[in-house]
Order: sequence, then C-alpha cells, then structure tokens
Amino acid sequence: MCGCTEKVQTIDNSSSSAVTNTTVLPQHTYVSPPSHTSDLYNVTISNVNTKNESVRISNRGTVEVPLYGWTLKTKSGNIIYTFPEYFLKPEEEVTVFLNQTGQNSREELYVTESALNESVNTIKLYDTLRNQID
Repeated sequence: MCGCTEKVQTIDNSSSSAVTNTTVLPQHTYVSPPSHTSDLYNVTISNVNTKNESVRISNRGTVEVPLYGWTLKTKSGNIIYTFPEYFLKPEEEVTVFLNQTGQNSREELYVTESALNESVNTIKLYDTLRNQID
C-alpha cells in the first residue's frame, strides 16, 4: 500500500507568511496476478483421440478463458497447435482437429498440419507464459 501524501504550498497575499497544506491521496492496493494460470482457470484436456486426430479442451471454471497464444504440445515438446484469438466460455468445450481442413466455429477448430499420430498419445496444454495447464 502506498501511504503517499502531496504537499501543496499556497501563498497568502494578505501576509508574507507561506502556508503549507498536506493532502492525503487515496491509497491503492496492488493485487499480484496468480503465479500460475491454472490457479485462475479450470481448463483441461478432456479427450485425445488419435484415430481422428482431435483434442477436446474443456472449461470447467466459472470465467471465460482467453486461449489466444496457448499451445498444445506433444510429450517431447513439439508444438502441434497454437490457439488463434479464441475465448472458451464457462462449461464449454472446443475440439481441435489436427491434420484436417474445416470451418472454424465455437465448437471446432482446425489445423492442416499435425505431429499427432498413433504413437503420440500424450498431449499437454500450455498457456502464453509457458505454464503447463494440463
């Protein structure tokens, strides 16, 4: 908290003495952001389907989550998808279809290239700060 004060000096023209007034400014409380995005959001990978190359992301929280810049990575750390400007509303799910073409919508997102195959069944979700979310 800031215990800031501001000193204002005014001159009284009727006398030669200076008068100093002290005004207390409002105090501000700084709230630091959570140390980890998962402390704030309840977003999970709810399904990985290697047969149709899709990953379902669920928001089990109570706030809308901005996924822009979040990534899906393989166990070895290869990025297989980076989210575009997208907001996942509470209790909603979105399925990311890899190595496929289609029309992006609220429920489905598509990427034409993919590192996902039958031998890769571990996918991890990372936020923009590179924190592993799930």
